[in-house]
Amino acid sequence: YIHDVMTSTGTDTNFKLDAWGKQYNYSSGTTISSTGGPAPITLQIAASMNILLRNRLRAIITDNATTPPGNSYKDSIRVTLTLPDGLGGMKLISRIPSSDGLVVIDSLTAGLHTMKIIYLPLNDTITRMVRINPGQESYLDIQLPENYW
Repeated sequence: YIHDVMTSTGTDTNFKLDAWGKQYNYSSGTTISSTGGPAPITLQIAASMNILLRNRLRAIITDNATTPPGNSYKDSIRVTLTLPDGLGGMKLISRIPSSDGLVVIDSLTAGLHTMKIIYLPLNDTITRMVRINPGQESYLDIQLPENYW
């Protein structure tokens, strides 16, 4: 998931070291400490793990005329989101919108993720990078490029 392309060795471990070559210390998954410099530095990145791991995305999918898919076309749209699986790989979450075009995806990790909106009959796909901010609900309006319904 993270690769070090800045060094000649290109190993997957150099990102774990601070500027003084000392390994970062992690506490409770929410605090990072560096002890290599003249004074220790500690940064709390979140108040709890839930803020990092339990976020929600709401998206409204419409066609070019801003019309939602309705009951007739909701099954012709697929929304996928690719994000880390917590084991060093990636996982794909897939949803179909409701008739009003609403898609809700819960339990998302904070970060930048790839979202695809696919109109299945034509395999027409829109790809967007979606930023999930920690402790916040993200909202998107996605308008497809054609009048599909």
